[in-house]
Amino acid sequence: MWDDLVAQYAWADADEPEAYTFSVISGKTEDEVIGAFGGDPAASRTMTFAESVDEQASHLYEDYELLRVVTVDRHVIAIEWGFHGSIPEIARRASAGGGEFFSVYRNVNARYQVLHALDGRVDGMFDPFDLEDAAWMDPKPEVPVWAEGVTFHMGGLVRRILRAHGTHDGRSCRSRLDGRLTPHRAACFT
Repeated sequence: MWDDLVAQYAWADADEPEAYTFSVISGKTEDEVIGAFGGDPAASRTMTFAESVDEQASHLYEDYELLRVVTVDRHVIAIEWGFHGSIPEIARRASAGGGEFFSVYRNVNARYQVLHALDGRVDGMFDPFDLEDAAWMDPKPEVPVWAEGVTFHMGGLVRRILRAHGTHDGRSCRSRLDGRLTPHRAACFT
């Protein structure tokens, strides 16, 4: 009986990422995106999502991060268990020379950050939950035009942000990212 009750909480011991960032970059190649994040494109390799999860998990508690990239339509999607895509300098580098960078960062403490850069210039960086109190904040959050007037709710927050920005057709992106066997490139960066 006790073991059955304890087994119901097995998820509490699962290896879950403490933070992740989902970035969408247009006007750049996968090699350029990997380089902007600080990785070596020549050292990247093709893996399935399941293989990259196993690779990342085998280096838990080490200074070892994998950036997973896949091209969907005209966009490079970058996924990481970390925060690099939430750093303004990376957004500037990844969007320089006519590109566009958009990312959503989330951590286990329910902190979010949305970051947007266009042609090497950050024009928006905010936590969507701070927008309710934006009138009283100093400094005020930088909210890009596409996010003005959008109400963000906790349930389905990331999908609401992606839809509000409209960076890509969600169906084509989902078809490329669904399943653990989707091939993509992975590059280590520290």
